[in-house]
Amino acid sequence: MDQQSEVGMSVNEQVLTPLRSERFLHTLLGWYVRTRENIDLGPFTNRDDASAALNRHIRQFQGVLRREHGTQRHGMDIHDPESCDKQNCAICMEAHILSQTLQIGA
Repeated sequence: MDQQSEVGMSVNEQVLTPLRSERFLHTLLGWYVRTRENIDLGPFTNRDDASAALNRHIRQFQGVLRREHGTQRHGMDIHDPESCDKQNCAICMEAHILSQTLQIGA
C-alpha cells in the first residue's frame, strides 16, 4: 500500500486512517517505524535507515514485551492524538502534518 496516498479523516477530534499492516510510515519529516512500545522510532532520512533501526529495536526487545490490543475498529486504525500516551508517535505526527496541510489549503 502506498503510504503517501493514505488520507486521514477528522471525526469528533479523532483521526481515522486506513489500517497499516506495515510498521513503516513515510511523512514529510521522514520515515518512522511504529512500535508496540511507548515510543516510535524516527524520523529517518530513508527507509533503509528506518529498517536498520527496526532490526536493532527487535533484537533489543525480543521476548521481553507482549503484544497489546490495538486501536483497530472496523478495518480502520482509530487514533486520538489528544489522548495519545506514546512519545514521538508516528500517527500523531502524520495527523499533525495533515491538519497543517488542510489549514493551509483552506
